Amino acid sequence: MPSACEIQRRDRFGATPKPARGTRALPNPIRAAMTPTLQIFLIVSGALFSIGLLAALSRRHAIFILIGIEMMLAAANLNFIAFWRFGPQHQPPTGVMIAIFSIAIAAAEAAVGLAMVIAVYRHYHTTNVDQLDQLRG
Repeated sequence: MPSACEIQRRDRFGATPKPARGTRALPNPIRAAMTPTLQIFLIVSGALFSIGLLAALSRRHAIFILIGIEMMLAAANLNFIAFWRFGPQHQPPTGVMIAIFSIAIAAAEAAVGLAMVIAVYRHYHTTNVDQLDQLRG
């Protein structure tokens, strides 16, 4: 006799169909292709770096330039991790340590960069880098 909880679950979600006797799941030919390879990571990293470079070079606002630089750093971190992962086995996690160090540097760079953008915005009331040609030391 099913309990009240099982009856409520069945009413809510429907009964789970049971496979017929003698049937087996067919092998999935796509599953073997879904294994991540170094080539996939490098393609994703290259695309991420290209988008970051495009954002850093084509934007006029300082915030978008900083975001582009952060995207390029993320692409470099992905490369470090990918080459460490697909390198020879039983090696020290050098790629991971470099990526963690790079993330710490990126956090400090973002904090200093945003502080500079806020200071410039308070003085000039704009973050457009084309209008910041009057900066003097």
